[in-house]
Amino acid sequence: MDHSLDSQPGEPAHARRPRLKWLVIFVSAALVLSATGAVVAHSRARVRAEAAVQAALSTLDEVTSVRERVEARAGSSEELLGATLGEIDDDGVRQELRGALDHVRSVLAREPAAPEPSAGLAEALVAGERAQAYLTELSAAADAVDGATEAVNAAHASWVLRKAVGEHAAGQQALADAVASAERLMATTDGRVADESVRDLLQSQIDAASAALRASVDDSDAAALNAQTQMLAEALKSLQEATTSTEDAEAAWTAAQSATEAARTPIGGLRVLGAGDGWGYGQGFPSGNCANWKIGLVNQSDTPITQITFAPPGGSYAKVGDVTDEVDAKTPSAAVIAIYLPPGATQDVGFQTCTGTPVPSGGYEFGATAPDSVRFTWSTGDKGVASFGW
Repeated sequence: MDHSLDSQPGEPAHARRPRLKWLVIFVSAALVLSATGAVVAHSRARVRAEAAVQAALSTLDEVTSVRERVEARAGSSEELLGATLGEIDDDGVRQELRGALDHVRSVLAREPAAPEPSAGLAEALVAGERAQAYLTELSAAADAVDGATEAVNAAHASWVLRKAVGEHAAGQQALADAVASAERLMATTDGRVADESVRDLLQSQIDAASAALRASVDDSDAAALNAQTQMLAEALKSLQEATTSTEDAEAAWTAAQSATEAARTPIGGLRVLGAGDGWGYGQGFPSGNCANWKIGLVNQSDTPITQITFAPPGGSYAKVGDVTDEVDAKTPSAAVIAIYLPPGATQDVGFQTCTGTPVPSGGYEFGATAPDSVRFTWSTGDKGVASFGW
């Protein structure tokens, strides 16, 4: 056997054995250290992979939270689309929101997968990158929805304000017209109702409506405009009710008066004032085929007169500058004029009587023949005839 590894030539045997022992110990230690290093390296790789998995899972948790918030915001925006249908001047902004919602829905339909707990470092890192990219895409889509939603809200607010301004102006005009009508009714019903309290109520409602019309409002605030429009509507309703009550009271008074008058025969008559009475009465300058008249009426009876009939018996055209040159014309139509002439009252009346014959060429003027009398009707329905002093 070759013992060159155990000793040097000439060495004794007891010197050769310790060297072999130390060599074995050294080799064994090296093998142990090598195995330990491999275990440590593997353990560190596992720790990094697990950390990458946890980071990816954390990002996915954030994705879940963001998805919930985005779904809620998208739902609110969907409701806004329905609520603003027909209430925006430019529907283009609603279409932009529709497009943004469709996009965010397509992003929500996808969801990044979570890495397995035992995934390696590379797989975990890829999963984390995909989750982060998805989160970025989802956030951008949600921001687009938010921007489009703000644009729809702004457009709707503009539409609401314009509508409020228009309705407020219409409410003001309606109330102003009602006030003017009620004031005229107050003037015409003086002394013509049995119970003055109805007119007192009407006057109070006129005052309240006038105050409502004078009230100021911020015309850039839709809610304030709508509130005042409602106030105007309530004032209008109250004024209309008071107006109706007054009209009914006048109608009842008139009916009572008519019933009283119908139960008796009028005493007295009507005096008609013509050219011989001065004050510009009689026939004035013609207007084409029509004669212009002004007469005075004096009720010398004890009953109101409600109508007169003025019927010229004839008429003709006379050449200007030569009254002997006449052209016959058809008898003018009678003028039937509704009036209300109380007993003892005087009233001037202007009217026309017109012929159906066209004006001849050559400078002719129309003149109607004055009637000898004027027919009239009392409020009782009785008829009378008054002389017309031409």
